[in-house]
Amino acid sequence: MKLFLLIPAIIAALALPLAAADTTEEQQITVLQSTASLQEKDAACAQLKRIGTTRSVPVLAALLADEQLSHSARYALESMPLTEAGHALADALSKTTGLIKVGIIHSLGNRRETAALPVLAKLVRDNNLHVASAAAVALGKIGGSATVVTLTAARSAAPAELQPALTDAMLRCADGMLAERDAKSAATIYKQSLDSKEPRFRTAAWRGLILSAGKDAAPLALKALIGDDSAAGVAALQSVAQIPGTAATKTFAEALSSLPSAIQVAMISALERRGDAAAVPALVQMTKASPEAARVAALHALGVLGNASVVSTLAGAAATAKGAEQEAARDALDRIRGKNIVNAMLAHSAKASPEVQKELILALGRRRETSAVPALLNLAKRGNDSCCAASLQSLALTADENSAANLTLLLTNARTDAERDAVEQTLLSICTRSKGCEVCAAPVLKAARSAATPARCALLRVLGRIGGNDSLHALRAATRDKDAAIQDAAIRSLADAGRLDAMPDLLALAKDAPTLPHRVIALRGYWRAVALAEKQPNAERLKMCETGFAASQRPEEKKLGLIELARIPDANAIKMAEPFLADEAVRAEAGMAVVQISREISATNRNAAKAALTRLLSHSLDSLVRDAAETALNQIEPGAGYITAWQVAGPYAEVGKNHRSLFDIPFPPEQPAARQVEWRALPAGTHPDKPWLLDLLRFHGGEQCVAYIRTRIHSDKPQAARLDIGSDDGVKVWLNGAVVHANNTARPITPGSDKAAVTLKQGWNALLLKITQNNMGWEFCVRIVKPDGTPLTNLRAETSPAP
Repeated sequence: MKLFLLIPAIIAALALPLAAADTTEEQQITVLQSTASLQEKDAACAQLKRIGTTRSVPVLAALLADEQLSHSARYALESMPLTEAGHALADALSKTTGLIKVGIIHSLGNRRETAALPVLAKLVRDNNLHVASAAAVALGKIGGSATVVTLTAARSAAPAELQPALTDAMLRCADGMLAERDAKSAATIYKQSLDSKEPRFRTAAWRGLILSAGKDAAPLALKALIGDDSAAGVAALQSVAQIPGTAATKTFAEALSSLPSAIQVAMISALERRGDAAAVPALVQMTKASPEAARVAALHALGVLGNASVVSTLAGAAATAKGAEQEAARDALDRIRGKNIVNAMLAHSAKASPEVQKELILALGRRRETSAVPALLNLAKRGNDSCCAASLQSLALTADENSAANLTLLLTNARTDAERDAVEQTLLSICTRSKGCEVCAAPVLKAARSAATPARCALLRVLGRIGGNDSLHALRAATRDKDAAIQDAAIRSLADAGRLDAMPDLLALAKDAPTLPHRVIALRGYWRAVALAEKQPNAERLKMCETGFAASQRPEEKKLGLIELARIPDANAIKMAEPFLADEAVRAEAGMAVVQISREISATNRNAAKAALTRLLSHSLDSLVRDAAETALNQIEPGAGYITAWQVAGPYAEVGKNHRSLFDIPFPPEQPAARQVEWRALPAGTHPDKPWLLDLLRFHGGEQCVAYIRTRIHSDKPQAARLDIGSDDGVKVWLNGAVVHANNTARPITPGSDKAAVTLKQGWNALLLKITQNNMGWEFCVRIVKPDGTPLTNLRAETSPAP
């Protein structure tokens, strides 16, 4: 047996203390020699497969003729890097028949057991076709020149049914010879199989013959490719990517244009897989006059193999082609890599037609080439209309706040409304994603003081997106400007921004703006800001709604307010919504708000939710609202005790750590001193019957990470309780800062699968959960009940103010 087979056994032996290894092996041998069950003996064989030594070989050999344990024993012997194991398997061939013998033959082949060659040479002529076929396969795996002689002799006298197995074995031998660099001997065998009636064998033979042909491999592959045998053509295409050398690449590339059109696409794909840029000149030619499918394939390959030299070709195709060809050209422009790509694009665009210039400029943007920003700014200033528009589009993807001054100047100098609008959109894009709002704001503020009205209006719209006190002051002042267009732009910008710090200004405008349209715009902007205040405490959001309703006179604005009120899971929100039930114009919206809020608070304030829904049903309601209220009321009882008022932080992850490892890593939410943790409201579950089943995957997504969930539980008195917890996957629970439960697992969710006895203190109790995520689903649910599982009725849960 070869020395390298002994290395794993030596390493395994060194990994265990000697006494422990001996004891384990002796224990497994004892099991095999006892009256233990088949399952126990099978397990013992599996153990010996890993730790067995020469002491195990005779015991396992004795089981090779056992119909029920033969497979277990031979798998163990097959894996042992011991000469004795191979001899034991070979000796068993004379003592077995049928499928047991076939299995042992396969094991000998898998071991490449050269000592078994004489007996396998006899078995390849066995009258049992299964035995003879298995012997042929084993001989093919073992390989070698002696095996080839045996198989060749067997082929001449073998029945037709055995010929496929023998041919396969011969080809395996040839592959082995080729791997050992005996190409001449391998080629001889491959040639003998070219006349096989089965295409799979001819394909394998041709492939081997090509790969063994050395410097003649590429010409031979081309010959096979254009011949009459489709099996040879398949082999040739399989071989193209494997034949080494630039000379082969050039041979294939030069032949491209002369190949049948049906083969050109496949050859181009093979050249792409070769990864050799020597094919580029031929591929460039293929983009010009070939059938469309070949042109598309060539463009795609240039995106992988091309360099700066193909920029003009790709840009031309992107500008003039249509459909799939144009898409391939643009995709290639986006993907080409190498030195001087950006410089090549800019240089070619300087002398190209407007259509080509536009394609190159847009490609620079899609590639996020930030080094091209100065050139793009220059093109935006001096280019033609299409060039200017394309440059601005790319600048929106590549420029940052440092380009704000140049773009502001472009905006103030814009010659047409279309050009001004395009610059405005670019500035908006940059300022929206920029973290340097002061850098963005400075040139915009300065220009807005003296710009002409159309430009100043655009700059005010940009200021609404930038944020910061200076921007707000400028917008506030502009709402009182004498120029009606300036005033309109400022009011609309404030309303569109959704800024919390602009809410007082919007309320004032809702009351005092000189025109009704502006009062309406301001009030709708106020409600937009309320919608974006979801991270604020419930009490603050309720005050915002109360103030907004006081300013809302028309049904349209009241409806906007009711939509936002419905998103506040607080019993006081129901009280605020109920008076609107008397207003027929907004009764349906008020009713749906009551239903939604009741559903959200039903798990933590069941009595308030039931009472609100009961009161709602006493009103005259349309069928949609009534059905929703009745459904929500019927769902409250099954969800008694479940908590739906939660905030979430995360997800958190570490490179190389899975969900089980992350379980014990203390991320900021579980660190008492941590302050910079962003908590967000977690919406109730979407399942109509289980609003208390919270879906983290819908909210966060991701795998191999964790999220933290928190709420506060108010208890009227100190009392014992029980947490019924369900989680997908693991869960750790803290109550008032102390760990009360931990289960590091991977599982689907089962409500109440984990239970934790806790003691609630009088007043507020902080509840924190850590939920791990392996993959697929990510859910959890928590219910608080008495220790005996009966409901607790004197509790309520809130997320704000923060625990």
